[in-house]
This record gives sequence, structure tokens and C-alpha cells, in this order.
Amino acid sequence: MIKPSFLKIILYLFVKYLVFFTVLAFLDNRYKNIVINNSKYADDIVINSIYYIVEVLFAVLLYIVIFFLPLYLLLKIKNILFLLLAFLLLIIIEYFVYEATSSYIHMDIDGIINEIISFIFFFVFFGKFIVLLAKGEINNEK
Repeated sequence: MIKPSFLKIILYLFVKYLVFFTVLAFLDNRYKNIVINNSKYADDIVINSIYYIVEVLFAVLLYIVIFFLPLYLLLKIKNILFLLLAFLLLIIIEYFVYEATSSYIHMDIDGIINEIISFIFFFVFFGKFIVLLAKGEINNEK
């Protein structure tokens, strides 16, 4: 039986949020505004880039801590319909958590970008599990 592992769940969350914050860095010009515009010399760009990367990694780790347990419990659901509905509910909650904690403007496009990335990477990382679950090849054994 194929089960999503602890490591795979952590990797999913890490990659998803790293991609999300990378997209935001260039889509919203955050990198330019935070790093380039606040740098006078080349070494300032390096130092500000390091600060920016540390800030992004801290946010990624914070979101991993927040969403690991809900995702772990969600992936224990053996009914495909309930699993997909629970995932939909989780990303709706994630949208509001992101908007409340990170977004400068509430109800903006960044949260929607996060949800799109969530869908894509959920099926990249757990697609085989979902297909096997849908086919009934994963039973309810613990």
C-alpha cells in the first residue's frame, strides 16, 4: 500500500511555499522593492538578498508548522470524495490564514496564486495516492 510519508508531506509543503514565495518575489516586485531598491552597492545586494532569503525561509517554516498536522490528518482519509472536500476546505482555510498573516491587502490575488500552486503541487506529490484511492486499490487498513 502506498501512503504519503512524513517526509513527503514536509517536502510538499516546503516546495509549495518556496515556489509560492519565489513567484511573489518577482510577480509583485517584492525582490526589487526589498533588495534592489534598498541597495547602493553590489555587496548591499548580496547582504539584502541573504536577509530576504532568510525571511522567506522563516515564513516557509512557519507555514509548514501550521499546516503539517492538518495535511497529515487529511491524507489519512480513505474516501476519495471526503479527501478532496477536506483538501478544498484546507486550502480555503489556508487562503484566509495567508491573508490574515502575510498579505498587505486583504483579499488580493496573492492568496489565489497560493491556492493554484497548492492544487498543482498536491497532485504532483500525491497524485498517485489519489488515483489509487479513487480506484479502490488502497484499503482501510491501518
